[in-house]
Amino acid sequence: MHKRFLILALCLFAAGCGPIYDTVYSYAPPRSAEGRMCTNQCQQISQMCEQNCSLKDDNCRAQAHQDAERQYHDYVHERKKKNKKIDKSVSDFEYTGHCPSSSNCESKCNGNYRTCYSNCGGTVTSQRVCTMFCDGH
Repeated sequence: MHKRFLILALCLFAAGCGPIYDTVYSYAPPRSAEGRMCTNQCQQISQMCEQNCSLKDDNCRAQAHQDAERQYHDYVHERKKKNKKIDKSVSDFEYTGHCPSSSNCESKCNGNYRTCYSNCGGTVTSQRVCTMFCDGH
């Protein structure tokens, strides 16, 4: 019975997986030297933006770890005071769900880069490309 349920679940899962698409961007540089210099600045700004995303994520995770260590210390102190077993670790108190998604942030950086590139006279074209479950579509 259990095996049949598993096979049925796998079939339903596979049937529900339609094609997955991603957007791919192509860049044509501006014709003028000034425009190309401008797009170089866009690239530098984009790199700084992505570094900032990573830094924010790292800082948030470090703060979450410090908070967890403080909570764990309080937990250990209370358990010892009550002569109870310590059955948790620091990781049980660590929560990073409130940290902003760095991929979300980087996506904004990439969008800003495309806008900047276009404003400098370059051309950005997008194309939707099937990346998974593409057979027959």
